[in-house]
Amino acid sequence: MKFGWEPCARELLHVVDNLERALAHVPAGTDKNLIDGLNMISGQFQSVLQKNCVCRFDTKNKPFDPNMHEAIGQIPSDQHPEGNVIKEEQSGYTMHGRLLRPARVIISSGNSGENKPGDGKD
Repeated sequence: MKFGWEPCARELLHVVDNLERALAHVPAGTDKNLIDGLNMISGQFQSVLQKNCVCRFDTKNKPFDPNMHEAIGQIPSDQHPEGNVIKEEQSGYTMHGRLLRPARVIISSGNSGENKPGDGKD
């Protein structure tokens, strides 16, 4: 029964995502009490997930792992090594250590400069 809750957990992740998106785009001047209430609800969802061993995993600045990440884009970056995650578009989760949902990420394609070391242009 360790993974019996998995289908429900997958569905709850959509609710958590939508709540987080809403909180990230709250218009200026929105009632502080409303925002606080939504943050409390978001925290309660996270608490329920954690109690059932559903855990969000960190991706930013980590090497791309096709077993844990779904690459949805690639952009040049001077600050991030090639193949590292630059941005997370959707959080990834595990349940009892097993992948529940991969993180949707943007990865670095490496240096964007004209004179890359070793390219013969220096």
